[in-house]
Amino acid sequence: MGNRRGGRALDPDKQIEIGLNGRAGYHATKLDIGQAVEELRDLAAGRDDLTGRALGTILGGFVASPGTANPWHLVGAGLLAQLPLDTDEFLAAFELARANASRPAHNGM
Repeated sequence: MGNRRGGRALDPDKQIEIGLNGRAGYHATKLDIGQAVEELRDLAAGRDDLTGRALGTILGGFVASPGTANPWHLVGAGLLAQLPLDTDEFLAAFELARANASRPAHNGM
């Protein structure tokens, strides 16, 4: 996925997590569940920790701000939930995303 500003490469684990989130969102609108789950399983490449993080990020953000979140994200989350996942990573990512999404976007200055 290339370099970020400053020439720093994106962490390979973060690349997979971002890919899982993106592809789950894409497949949420296509509704070919079997194909979607297989593609996500291939992308995860046995990394249950990253599957847990991806699912936790989606659901934590949604729970914190359901009025502004895209409801299709829940379908993507449902696709990810069909894969093996690390529950500790899921819970940590869920709490972090929920806390981040609950914070104000600015500090009022």
